[in-house]
Amino acid sequence: MKSKIGLIVCPFLRTELELAAKDDFFKGMEILHAPLNCNARNNDKERFKQWLEKNCEDFEVIFSIGCRCINFDFVETSNLKAKIKYLSSEQCMDVLAGKAFIRQLLADGAYLTTPGWIANWQKYIHEWGFTSDTVGEFLRETTKKIVLLDTGIDPDAEKKAQRFAACCELPCEIHQVGFEGLIAHLRGLSAETVLAQRQQEHIAQLKATTSRSAEYAMIFDLFADLSSMDTEENVIDRFLMMFQGLFAPQTLRFYALHSFINDTIYSIGETTTSAESCKQIQQELPSGFEDKILDNRLLIEIRFKDERLGILEIDHFTFPEYIHRYRDLARTIGTVFGLALANSRNYYRLEATNTELINTLDQVKTLRGLLPICASCKKIRDDTGYWNSIEAYLSSHSEVEFTHSLCQDCVEKLYPELFHKQIDRTVEDD
Repeated sequence: MKSKIGLIVCPFLRTELELAAKDDFFKGMEILHAPLNCNARNNDKERFKQWLEKNCEDFEVIFSIGCRCINFDFVETSNLKAKIKYLSSEQCMDVLAGKAFIRQLLADGAYLTTPGWIANWQKYIHEWGFTSDTVGEFLRETTKKIVLLDTGIDPDAEKKAQRFAACCELPCEIHQVGFEGLIAHLRGLSAETVLAQRQQEHIAQLKATTSRSAEYAMIFDLFADLSSMDTEENVIDRFLMMFQGLFAPQTLRFYALHSFINDTIYSIGETTTSAESCKQIQQELPSGFEDKILDNRLLIEIRFKDERLGILEIDHFTFPEYIHRYRDLARTIGTVFGLALANSRNYYRLEATNTELINTLDQVKTLRGLLPICASCKKIRDDTGYWNSIEAYLSSHSEVEFTHSLCQDCVEKLYPELFHKQIDRTVEDD
């Protein structure tokens, strides 16, 4: 019998989670709308405690997307502690845009909002004990800007955020974050839950087999570190180490396909590049095949959604009689492998885009305002009081480069004989 799974969400992320959870991938998960508030007071804690005891008792597992708003002391001492698993104990916004990006915004003095929060900001500041006239003075003590993490669920969210920022007399930034990060978190959650359920079934069937317990202990150790695997190489290395510990094969390789490091073959402690080998392995396991068993050799397709990310090759098992059980386990873990690998590639794309944007902005130079220029010699005075030639000043404040020539008026003035010869020559040619 499958466990009943609950997902506690706060009002600020409720609509986003409801939309994301409509995917068939998340069937069997029930969303629980918690009466939470980021600035919880004692009466909020008591109200939340009563709500937990009333609504969460029948669940086997409860996942919570929240930070201090749910991590109350009484939860740690209640009988619900073993059931509740925190997905974002430090900052709930991590599920929308990634931990590194959120931490940078916070370091820059941002007050983070969502469309769900900004839609009712006047209500929330009233609950804090402020009015529209007083909340700005409070926020400006610790906040430098208002940031909306726009998921796209409310077309008027940007205008509402700007009104709130204007009320606080703070600048407003809008960051389009979409649903990709949130869906990735939920998919990882669902995959982890499926594996947990399968673990219970296998342990019930093979409880006398100590090796089985060791296998799943290693799997859960890996899941605990999933959030720290930000690079493709890191993800592949960690999963290869896990497969090595689970199956103890003589040969273990991962052929990375369509990645930023093209045609790459990974094994523990070694990375090589071979387009021919990657082509051959794809011929052995054509598109559309999830796995193949060849004697004592196993090929597993690693994919995410409709994209094949790579092929895992496991050869010469120490216990070949368990190869079909190994295949089922490898396919299950491969689901999470594909998710983690896809996340690392998305992270790489985001980092590359950010770097490109920063480099582009660094290269942009503009001239604005009034320039003090000499009415006689046309030199320009800089901020230090030094008079520069026009060429020197523009070259140092823009991307302009100069080439020098003489106009007709200056040729006549400086070189009259040469000028008249050119005129006479022109007349003769006519």
